[in-house]
This record gives sequence, C-alpha cells and structure tokens, in this order.
Amino acid sequence: MFLFVKVLIKPTYDELGRVLEQLQPDFVYLQGQQLDDRGEIGSLVWEDFDLSTPEALCGLFSSKLPNTVYLETPKGEKLAEALHSEYAASHFNQAFFSVAQSTSSHTWDAFQLAQASFRLYCAQNNVVSHNSRTGGSKLGPQILGEPPNIEVGPCEANTKEEEEDSPETSSSIKIYDDDVNT
Repeated sequence: MFLFVKVLIKPTYDELGRVLEQLQPDFVYLQGQQLDDRGEIGSLVWEDFDLSTPEALCGLFSSKLPNTVYLETPKGEKLAEALHSEYAASHFNQAFFSVAQSTSSHTWDAFQLAQASFRLYCAQNNVVSHNSRTGGSKLGPQILGEPPNIEVGPCEANTKEEEEDSPETSSSIKIYDDDVNT
C-alpha cells in the first residue's frame, strides 16, 4: 500500500482544486480555521477562501469525489449531507458511463445497471439524504421512455450434422464441460 500526504496551509480555492484534480486522493481532511482566542476550530474559511457553504464545498471536487472526506468544522451536517448527495450522483454517473463505454448494450440497459448499483450502494447504505426520500417520488435518477422491444426467436440447430449427432435436441447451444447437468 502506498501512502502520499500533501499538506496545504491556507490554500487558495484554485490551488486546492488543482491539487485535488491532479492527485485525485482517496482521503481528504479539511480543517476549519483555528480561532486564536479560544483554541477552537471554526468554519472552513481561510482568508479569502470560503468553503462553509455546501455549493462551494461540492464545487471543489470536480471530476472524482474522494472515498472519504473528513470535515473538522462545527455544524458541518449540511456540508456532509451535500457531499453525500454529490457522492450518490457521482456513483450513478460513473456506473452508467462505465457500462455504456465497456459494452455494446442499449442505453436503457446501461441505465438499469447503473440504477441497480445506485440503489445497492447509495440508497441501502443511506448515502442519500433523508430529505430526498420525502414525497411519493422514487429515489434516485429516472429515465423517460419505453424500454426497447427485444424479440428472441426459438433456437434452431445450426447444421444438419448437429441434428444427426443429437436428434432429440434442437438447441444451437453446446456446453463443453463434463460437470454440467441440464
């Protein structure tokens, strides 16, 4: 296992974004400003750089969200919820495009696989905030339209030679393994 640590002290927004994009770390630790008079940790604000809003924090992670983001800041629940929602969207996006790029499947099939992955990893693990579950709508991304109509005809033997070898079967599927029972 390889561990690389990059420490940035009071970075600018552009500098931090550039480092995150370049390194694409698995773990990011963000600590709020240190309040000198009390020795406490404040919000995620450093000089002209403010990450204390959900929009600013989520905008920092442009292409890949780290596996773990550790926030050391008071009242960081809204920030954590925003990152959870961003993770769910990122997870669906990665799953959808992985299937679409690696197979010759129909868009509908790629969506269904990504949706199943989203439900498995995000909805069941409570990654999606509870606010998105209210109302009667289904959780997660939706696709509009009708599924493709796929017709599969009956299997037929490929050659006359196959029919002579096995007249009781008309399947064109052959299994070349001694341990298979049908």
